[in-house]
Amino acid sequence: MSLDSLMRDEVTLIKRDGNRFEHIQASVQRDKIFTNDPAIPIEDGDVFERILPSGIVERYDILDAGFMQGTKGIRPHYQSVVRKQTKIDPLAQPSQIIYNLIGPNARVNIQSIDSSANVAEVDPAELFGCIH
Repeated sequence: MSLDSLMRDEVTLIKRDGNRFEHIQASVQRDKIFTNDPAIPIEDGDVFERILPSGIVERYDILDAGFMQGTKGIRPHYQSVVRKQTKIDPLAQPSQIIYNLIGPNARVNIQSIDSSANVAEVDPAELFGCIH
C-alpha cells in the first residue's frame, strides 16, 4: 500500500506571509497531517486549512513541519505535527466571578467610574437613635 492511497483529504497551506498553496492531497489525523509532495514549502508556524463537506472550515497550526526524507518504497513526505485552532482545552477552567452586594444602595461598576449619588430617606429617630 502506498502513501498516495491514504491521502483522502484536501487541504490548503497558508504561509505566514499570506501565500497559499491549494488542492494539496493529505491525510488529516488528530494531531498530524500527512502530505506527500516534498516540493511544497511547509514550515513551522504555517497553517493548514480544510473545508468539510458541511462547509465548516478547520484550521490547524503547524507546530513541526516534520519533513521525512523517505526510505525504500516510501517517497519523501511531510508528517506535520499540528494543533487544531478550535480545539477545546479540557484543562481550561471556565472563569467564575461572584459579586456579593450588601446594603440598600449597593452597586457594581466594571471598568467604569461610579458617578452616581445616593439619596436615602431615613427616619430621624432611627438615624440619631432618639427614643420618644
